Amino acid sequence: MPIFLIMIITLVIISAGSFYLLTGKFVKGLGKNPKSMWIRVIRLLVSALVAVSCMLWRTVMVAMLYLFIIFLFMGILAIFMRRILKSFNKGAVYSFLKKAYRFGVIHILLLAVILCQGFYTMNNLVKTEYTVTSEKIKNDYKVVFISDLHFDTIQNKTVIKNKIAEINLLKPDIVILGGDIVEEGTSKQSMNEIFSILGGINSSYGKFFVYGNHDRQTYSANPSYTKADLDFALGVHSILPLEDQSFNINNEILLVGRKDASVKYLGQSRQKVESLLSNKKGNPFVLLADHQPTEFEENEKAGVDLMVSGHTHGGQIFPVGRVAELLGIMKPYGESRVGSLTAIVSSGAAGWGFTIRTERSSEYLLINLVPKGDA
Repeated sequence: MPIFLIMIITLVIISAGSFYLLTGKFVKGLGKNPKSMWIRVIRLLVSALVAVSCMLWRTVMVAMLYLFIIFLFMGILAIFMRRILKSFNKGAVYSFLKKAYRFGVIHILLLAVILCQGFYTMNNLVKTEYTVTSEKIKNDYKVVFISDLHFDTIQNKTVIKNKIAEINLLKPDIVILGGDIVEEGTSKQSMNEIFSILGGINSSYGKFFVYGNHDRQTYSANPSYTKADLDFALGVHSILPLEDQSFNINNEILLVGRKDASVKYLGQSRQKVESLLSNKKGNPFVLLADHQPTEFEENEKAGVDLMVSGHTHGGQIFPVGRVAELLGIMKPYGESRVGSLTAIVSSGAAGWGFTIRTERSSEYLLINLVPKGDA
């Protein structure tokens, strides 16, 4: 939590500073002195209002962050453009671009493009398909994985409603709801609504659910529903929760659903993956669903063949995810291999905290499990 608080404070300061720079550019474009005392006072007051807006609406914070990045980019670009266009300094195009730059028009237009793209990406739910082969299975299986919906808080609720028919056309054999389907901002009515919607997905061998760190409304002082309410909604719609439990599918696949790693904050613990697999019969293909992409090496040593996770949202806000992956703070998005383990990390079907997504698409996964040699 302290790290999150420090990050928020840093973003607010950057946001206010970005707006302060923008107002200075606009005032200078009007031919006024942006450094005069009374103009500075006004700029500071307006920037303070922006800082307050950032605390109230996180999307404003992201917008100001991108404005800051645009200022840096445009400042560097302007140095080179002045030299390139020096011989055209009397032309109409140069004069127009110069005024647009001075008034901050170019900055605002670039910001508008980024935000529009972000809103579109958040509300454009796409199918991402993977194929995994194994000698342990004799039949083809289609696995649909949906995580991180954070229902009715960030994304337009009709987005997922409109995808149910598309998913049913895929004729999935196994459906896994990978956690954070609901969150602190989800009402009890909306919680019941989303599981009713997801209950409409047809599946040959069942629909399964693993908890994420938000589903229980752990971070809320006044939860709108209880775990018992959520489990009841799952049961009504034939969705089986797996909490450090396994389920045998067609005597070929052992589906293991993990408790979320966040249970430690509730004074609970989760079993070692080795103990969950100690009583397996034969040599099944082990498919493990864990909301947070952790313990890759431990899962590989225990004999897990395929691990599916969400949680990271693929970074959601560029360049957060790319930097976190480079620094090793966040597991890489998409498919990766650790020895004999295939791990697939989804960017999630929506997002959290911000109504935009500028890094990777909102997605659900279709994973084709195929006998080796048939791919």
